[in-house]
Amino acid sequence: MLRAFGLAAALALAGPAVAADYNLPEFGEPADRSLPLSEERELGAEVYRQLKRRELLLADRELESYVQMLGQSLVDASPEARGESFRFFVIRDASINAFAMPGGYIGVHTGLLKAAQSEAELAAVLAHEIAHVTQRHIARQMDATRGWDLASAALLLAAIAAGGSDPDLAQAAIGLGMGMAYQRQVNFTRAHELEADRLGIQTLANAGYDSQGMEDFFRRLAAQSRLYGEGLPEILRTHPVSTTRMAEAAGRAEALPDGASEQTGLFPLMRVRAELANIDLAADKLRRFPAGLGEHPVAARYGRAIALRARGDLKAAQAAIDEALARSDTEAQAPLLQVERARILYARKQADEARTLLRAVHKAHPGNHAATLLLGEWLLAADRPADARQLLLESEAFSAEVADTFFLLARAASAMDEDAEAQYQLANYQRARGDWAAAIRQLRAALAQRDWEDYARARLEGRLESMLASAPRSAIEELRRKPREPS
Repeated sequence: MLRAFGLAAALALAGPAVAADYNLPEFGEPADRSLPLSEERELGAEVYRQLKRRELLLADRELESYVQMLGQSLVDASPEARGESFRFFVIRDASINAFAMPGGYIGVHTGLLKAAQSEAELAAVLAHEIAHVTQRHIARQMDATRGWDLASAALLLAAIAAGGSDPDLAQAAIGLGMGMAYQRQVNFTRAHELEADRLGIQTLANAGYDSQGMEDFFRRLAAQSRLYGEGLPEILRTHPVSTTRMAEAAGRAEALPDGASEQTGLFPLMRVRAELANIDLAADKLRRFPAGLGEHPVAARYGRAIALRARGDLKAAQAAIDEALARSDTEAQAPLLQVERARILYARKQADEARTLLRAVHKAHPGNHAATLLLGEWLLAADRPADARQLLLESEAFSAEVADTFFLLARAASAMDEDAEAQYQLANYQRARGDWAAAIRQLRAALAQRDWEDYARARLEGRLESMLASAPRSAIEELRRKPREPS
């Protein structure tokens, strides 16, 4: 379907420059001629499914919820984006980058979360990427020619998005004959970047953020770029920053009213989580947050508590989180700190106290998916599957179709000897993870394995019919190529 993949909001991958005719459309050409909207959405969804299936997305419930919440607040503040569907997610990668994909899928690397100095700076990057999507700059950078099917196109874009996180994915893309497109990336035009700046800065102001955040972030990175040499941050490769561009951004920001630089109060804690996500060893985590660290007083102790728990020093971890709670004067931070305190209590074999604390957090903050799902896990561990199921079915995590919700519901059903329900929820789990083909196979196998009672069979058949009707083309094609899993 696609031969040229110019996606400058994604990673500019390392490798020698290769001369190639990318046959890019002219800037003024209608985006629909480059990539029809229906195909743009389907391609973005397939790339996102590829990333999920390969487990490249960071499995951090708190960070995932935060980035989605922050991104959605900007979407709601943008006249161009309002009412459209966007998905924001995090990739565990220490490089400083964010990227937009077709159809409103926007990814943030943990390295960018660490590099940003305020929530306004992070919001500025997201607002810029949102503008690339609403103005369909991605479609204008992709030439809708024939030669690649959807799966191949999605594989290449997933490899670009993953960066260095999955070398096997990169090799798979090159193996399909995409080597030149993979090694050389075509950036957005200067006009696209300026338009994304203009709309992004206005969105920042509309959302109540400091409209100077975008210029501040790029100016600081540009000033540091001389220290990087050839290791220039990816976001500067894909979003080149010139003196003129920074001056224009500053001028636009000055014309707008001032906003708050820390809108939610959560950013310092989320920045800590992002930094710890890039550190594998517990000892290294602790070295990053030694006692008496003179950083943000709450965030430093929050990070230290997480690091101590990872090392198994639970008494000291509880002391650190209690001190963080005592020092916090921001109401929004309390649920995050309480969830970590509950984890420490549970690790100290104080399960009843931990569950009581999580239930209070869940009741006061039903949108805190981390608290809900963790409580569900602990109820199952306490052999209380009926309580876990009731909690999950009534939760906002269930309404939002958070994948782990369905997995826990399947476990609860299995513990209650409700096999048909377990199969039903396992299929929902696979679908929520983005693996539609696996979900359909799950239902087909369940229907074939035994004689169900009429109601159970009708429910499974109905779900299978629904999934077949709504599954993306790529999943149907996969099922045709590989109708069943190997035995």
